[in-house]
Amino acid sequence: MKMLELFLAIFGLCSAIALAITWIISRRNPTVRCSRLLFDERLRQMRAEGYSRLWDDSYTAGELARAASEYAAASATGGDEASTVCQMPRPEWPWGGEHWRPKGRRDCLVKAGALIIAELERLDRMEGRS
Repeated sequence: MKMLELFLAIFGLCSAIALAITWIISRRNPTVRCSRLLFDERLRQMRAEGYSRLWDDSYTAGELARAASEYAAASATGGDEASTVCQMPRPEWPWGGEHWRPKGRRDCLVKAGALIIAELERLDRMEGRS
């Protein structure tokens, strides 16, 4: 039992150190910071919204890529506030209007990036790369 407690203590310390190092690097490196935003949004979509890998695998007609492109396009049409971003999805939007939730230019770009990650992961699974 003592070995397990020691392992968990060391693992917890290593995780805390790794998290601190990531935080320090991301504050100094804008590329790491922005990449982190995309990965955090991808995880949020999976955990909070319930969009699992199995769910993503059901989109075989480019829906994830089209949704990403629509969010990216919306980011180019408005300001930083949600009220200035296109509030209604264009006809190219692959899902119902209730799934269109822009909150501003930056948010739209983060959602677009997370959807691109979801589509790349899906393609990798379909090609047997994961």
